[in-house]
Parts: sequence; structure tokens; C-alpha cells
Amino acid sequence: MIFDQTGRPRARLSRWIPVTVFALAIALSVVIVKNRPQPQPAEPEVSIAPEILVVKVTNSSASPVVSTTGRVSSPHEIQIVSRVSGIIESVPENFRDGASFDKNDPLVTIEDDDYLVALAQSEASLASAQQQLATEQGLSDQAKREWRDLGNSEANALFLREPQLNAAKAQTEAARSGVAQAKLNLQRTQIIAPFDGVISARHADIGQFVTTGTPIASVHSTERVQINISLTPNEISDLGWQARGDLNLENMSAEISYQIGRLSDSQMGLIKHVSPLMDPMTQMTEVLVDLDETNFDSPSPAPGQFVEVRLTGEPIENAVWVNQSALFEREQVLLANGNQLEIRAIDVVAHADSQILVVGLDDGDLVVTNRPLWVFPGEEVTPVIAED
Repeated sequence: MIFDQTGRPRARLSRWIPVTVFALAIALSVVIVKNRPQPQPAEPEVSIAPEILVVKVTNSSASPVVSTTGRVSSPHEIQIVSRVSGIIESVPENFRDGASFDKNDPLVTIEDDDYLVALAQSEASLASAQQQLATEQGLSDQAKREWRDLGNSEANALFLREPQLNAAKAQTEAARSGVAQAKLNLQRTQIIAPFDGVISARHADIGQFVTTGTPIASVHSTERVQINISLTPNEISDLGWQARGDLNLENMSAEISYQIGRLSDSQMGLIKHVSPLMDPMTQMTEVLVDLDETNFDSPSPAPGQFVEVRLTGEPIENAVWVNQSALFEREQVLLANGNQLEIRAIDVVAHADSQILVVGLDDGDLVVTNRPLWVFPGEEVTPVIAED
């Protein structure tokens, strides 16, 4: 037996060395496991609601508006014709296309010699008829006295010359009418302007022989102008003019915007007529708007010119204008009242430019105007009220 320095047997000591090492390894493993870094709990994810641009609705009485194009025309566009025959003796210097004239200005003068002669003859015939009437009146009065002297109260008409007297009266009236006609024909040798206007086309000139009905000139008035508008069925519906026979035109107006050269201007017009008929070819309705030139501080648009027209219909209660981009689908919008998108059905009663007039919203509703494509009804959102 081998002993170590302590006097203990060496074989027993070597037997405990592996046990001791194993125990130390286990102890070290336990310490490492206990002191290893522990995983930290993940922070909860924060839900971010996307910002959505909205407008806050306030209902009021609003009027539908339709913007369209109209053509300026004259309320009076006529062709002046001669009402007597003869040679055109004179015309004014401004008797040419595009020239202006005033009411009662002579446009053409026809030679009047024949008509002066006719007037003299008519006056002579009238004098002769008046002489005959006076003679018959005297003879009739004499016959009445003679019959009365005979002591008889009744006399026949022939004895009293009543037929002759009546014939003389009729001839006198006919002669007086002949004088009036001769004067009228003499007056018609001067063709005058019926209104303030412009010559659009000249059809006759000095030295030309004209007869009754010969065109002299085409003219149109300039005292005022009117706007001719054609509206589609949708525009008529937007304005609420379906019941055309019951329209109150006094509550409606039209704003006319136009340009003359570099000058831009606008004037208010009066809606004078909405046709109860629809054009069978175009399926459009004609509307007439009047402009009174006397109320203009600047030049009025010229006949033939195209202008922009903004028509205003009858007011609608509890309606509001919103951007057309607010439409989610036809007749629907999205609301963000409770920070969650919801669908609301509405009635679109009018369109104008990029806006729509709607009914069916409540005061304070937050209407979405620019929904991102990835945001859908039912999602949480952060409404941002758009500035006016």
C-alpha cells in the first residue's frame, strides 16, 4: 500500500477527484443558468390611425347653380322692306353694313313726286265729295220743310232724298280715306328706323327701283340684348325647373360674364322665359335671359358673341355645398364623426364646377373629402378639419 505525505493511502484520494470536478461543473452550470440575461417583454404595438381631411357641415338654405355658355342676340332682328314703289332718291352717308342708327332716322328716301300728285288728286276728290254732300244735305232739308208745309207728318225716304244724302256721305268718307291713304303713301317714301340699332346687311341702294315688299336692309336693335341658352335635361333637373309651367321667374337670376378685348366684365341678367318645350333634335330646353344696356357702366356684349352664364335656381332648405371629391360612391359619402369611417346615403340635387349640392347631412357631420385608397369604411381614422 502506498501512502502519501499525510500518511493516507493514495488510491482513496484519487477516487474522489472526478467526483469533486463533476460537482464543481454542476455548480458552475447552475450559476450560469441563473445569471443568464432574461428576454425583455416586447412593448405593445401602438395603433396609428391615419389622418383624413374632412369638412364640418353646416346646413342652410342653398340655391342650385348651373354654369353654361350662351349666345348674345338682339331681341329685334328684322328685315326692313319698302311699302311703296319708286326709285330710291337718297340714302344717308352711314347707310352701310355695320353702321349704327337711331330710332326714327331715315334710312332710305324714295322719289315722292307721284305720291304728291296722288295726294293732290285725293284732296280734290274729297272737296268734290264734300260739295256734293252739302248739296244733298240742303235738298234734303228743303224737302223736309215742303212736306211739313203740306201738313203731313209722314214722308217717304225718297221724297226726303235720304238715299242721295247717304250716298253723298259715303262718298265723302271714301274720299277722306283716299286722302289719308295718299298721305300715308307719301310718308312711306321715307323709310325710317323703328328702333336704335345696327345695319347687319344692306340690300338696296340709291338709284334702285323698288316695289312693295322689296328688301331694303337687315337690322337688329341695340337698345338691349338678350342671351339665348340651351340646357340639358340634367341641368334643368339640377335647377329644379322640371315643373316649367309653375316657375317663379322673379326668384331666379343669371350672372353673365364676358370679355370685350382685354376687358372682362360681368352683369346680372333677368330670366325672362323658360321654354315649356324640348327641342326634338337636341333634346335641350331654350332659356332666354335679358340684359338692359341702360344699366351698364361698361360696353355690353355684342350680338353673336358667346358668354359664360351662371344660372341660380330656387333655394333648397337644409342643403350644403361640398367638394365633388367627397363622393364615396354614387349618392354616398364617408363620415368620420366618431373617428371611425361610416357610409351615409345622400341626395345630390345639383352640380356646379367641382362641387355638389347635397341633402341628407346633419349639422356638425365630418365629411371626408380625400380618402386614401387604402382606407376603407369601418377603420379608425384621425379627422383633420380642412381650413376654409
